[in-house]
Amino acid sequence: MTTIVDYMGGGFGAKFGLGVEGQAACEAALELKRPVHLMLTREDEFLTAGNRSGAVIQVRAGVAKDGTLTALQGEIQRLGGVGGGSFSGFPYIYKLRDEKGLHSSIRSVYTHFDAARAMRAPGHVQASFAIESALDELGYLAGVGALDIRKQNLTDQVYHRQLDRAAKEIGWEAHPNKLAPQERPDAAGTKTGIGFAISTWGGGGHEECRVRVAVGRDGSLTATVGTQDLGNGTRTYVAAIAAEEFGLPLEAATARIGNTSYGRANASGGSTTAASLAPAVKDAAFNAAKALREHLAKGLGRGAAELAFRGGSVVESSGGKALMTWKEACATLGSAGISADGEWRSELAGNGVHGAQAAKVQVDLSTGRVRVLKMVGVQDCGLPLNRTAVESQLNGGMIQALSYALHEERVLETGLGLMLNANFVDYKIAGCQEMPELVPLIDEEDIGRGVIGMAEPAIVPGHSAIANAIFNACGVRLRSLPFTPDKVLDGLALLAANGGAK
Repeated sequence: MTTIVDYMGGGFGAKFGLGVEGQAACEAALELKRPVHLMLTREDEFLTAGNRSGAVIQVRAGVAKDGTLTALQGEIQRLGGVGGGSFSGFPYIYKLRDEKGLHSSIRSVYTHFDAARAMRAPGHVQASFAIESALDELGYLAGVGALDIRKQNLTDQVYHRQLDRAAKEIGWEAHPNKLAPQERPDAAGTKTGIGFAISTWGGGGHEECRVRVAVGRDGSLTATVGTQDLGNGTRTYVAAIAAEEFGLPLEAATARIGNTSYGRANASGGSTTAASLAPAVKDAAFNAAKALREHLAKGLGRGAAELAFRGGSVVESSGGKALMTWKEACATLGSAGISADGEWRSELAGNGVHGAQAAKVQVDLSTGRVRVLKMVGVQDCGLPLNRTAVESQLNGGMIQALSYALHEERVLETGLGLMLNANFVDYKIAGCQEMPELVPLIDEEDIGRGVIGMAEPAIVPGHSAIANAIFNACGVRLRSLPFTPDKVLDGLALLAANGGAK
């Protein structure tokens, strides 16, 4: 049986498998022996297509006078509905002075709701919020700045570099309230704060993809593989890698993907597609180019190593003298053209990404409204295949983090196990008016590690940075998402009753 998926947008993990709804459509198609079109209503999407796993986390921690973590205890309850849920582990990225001071327990609490599915960096978002909030709070108590306490507990110097870059872009050096919340509101009754957070992810590749690159007698260039494009640019970079190998523009190459008959490919999840697929495309294109040079060398009376492809022509590899156009070269081929296969090459891929984000927020003390003014994201991904796409993915991650930080929440009737807001009228997401200034920055010092996937970690630290920025602004420590005005006002009232921020 052949599976055809020419286009699939908005995967984000929920479409990693067929699900009950997809299985039902397949069974109906087999029974009817005709195509079946599956379309979910918005309510169906909420109720049957899975949600992100939740978590309830209790943290106890201690630091030395210089901000070094000395003790950390975490009790984590994963909430995955009828599934086990997800949590990435504890502590998240940061290191204790002595690992003997670390203790954590993780258990799943089952509830009568649909099972959670993967949703961009499953388990990392929850762990980030817990550890970043705890560390931030300890920093204020110890009199250590939000930037310094993070660097104090990070052994990986890449994070130091990225945090410094984020701090520079967000305006941390000139920020007046580094060690305590803003003392007095401005004339408009608002306070402004800055917060930081970091992320990690694997993003490495695997030996799963098989790619064929073919050159036709008519000058066509195709790269064929049975992968999918979830809207993250797979189709573009498959064509771009092949075109680059032959010195041709992007539009000269065609990516044939989305069909299981085209050749084996990894499942599109875990940010592993780019690192698994790109090296295989490069290998196939290199092999095809080598075969074409060897073919042309016979007719030109030269060695294959003396030929190169540049600017749409076959040229001398040393001097660059044009010998024939691309079309002329392809016309010398037989009717079958020429093709070559490629597979994953470990030296062309890397693994393990870092990210640091900073958020600047404004809190209205009269309404409790939090407005995010600016977000900065610094991300490494090894070799960027498409810089614009990388920046777009980083922007998208920050926007999604902002949305679930301030707006998104399932309202559940716990007695019956019902969702009460399975629609986009009552389930709020960020819109155009909530968009802050977004600054996506590629870590330029990391481009030598090969290709690494980076889409998922971009969503991880944004909500934590926003929570820390809210505290830095007004002294309210919010311990549950979303950060809605009522929670801010309750926190401000509690502060006032206790004599102000401590």
